[in-house]
Amino acid sequence: MGAADQGHSFLLPPHSRFLLSDLACGLKPLIPQGLVDRRYDLIVMDPPILNASVGRGKQYGCLDPYELFVLPIRRLLAPGGILAIWLTNRGRIHRIFREKLLPAWGNLSLVGHWHWLKVTRSGLPVVPFHHGHRRPYEVLLLARAPMESSFSASQKGGSPLRETIPFHHVLVSVPSRQHSRKPRLQHILDPHLTLSQDSSPRRLELFSRSLTPGWTAWGNECLRFQDEQFYYPNPDHVQIERESS
Repeated sequence: MGAADQGHSFLLPPHSRFLLSDLACGLKPLIPQGLVDRRYDLIVMDPPILNASVGRGKQYGCLDPYELFVLPIRRLLAPGGILAIWLTNRGRIHRIFREKLLPAWGNLSLVGHWHWLKVTRSGLPVVPFHHGHRRPYEVLLLARAPMESSFSASQKGGSPLRETIPFHHVLVSVPSRQHSRKPRLQHILDPHLTLSQDSSPRRLELFSRSLTPGWTAWGNECLRFQDEQFYYPNPDHVQIERESS
């Protein structure tokens, strides 16, 4: 953590892990080693790709999508695992991910092009659908890693791929007031994971800005929303996240 974080207190949820790092330092500590450690069944990433909104807000450092070639997705994602990528509404960026990054990361197959529709508490889109540069939705690309020939059915407990992922799907929710926070995907995507009967999912969030129970987080801001200022204590002495929508 940097000097700006000195004197801050952070709340860490149970069964969560994190690596505070960036692309320059790499992700080597997260890469499974040997036969003991499994690769991740689900990886969610929200890369800070430069766009008009982020450029104006200057909320955090932005990346060129070509810088993401260095991510070791091939070594992190389990056979049959799912990679979920949050993207803004720029067709050029979508094409780079579909046509260049997914093949480079291990010949991943695009299996879903979902949308997150952001609405107000009354259920209306947060902005009109044709509101200049802004849109009331964001894109979620879903890709699946190929099964490896050495990864036999017996190793997977004979379990086939679980539920088929619908290629088109719309998530609807009220967005957080805190910049760039996305809906949690665990309960939506877990039914689609490829698992043996006796294993629990391993989940990883890249470019994370908060921690989640049962997940590993990586990024240079993965403790951002764990700061105590975003929570308040209730009478039972349990920290509750402040109203964010």
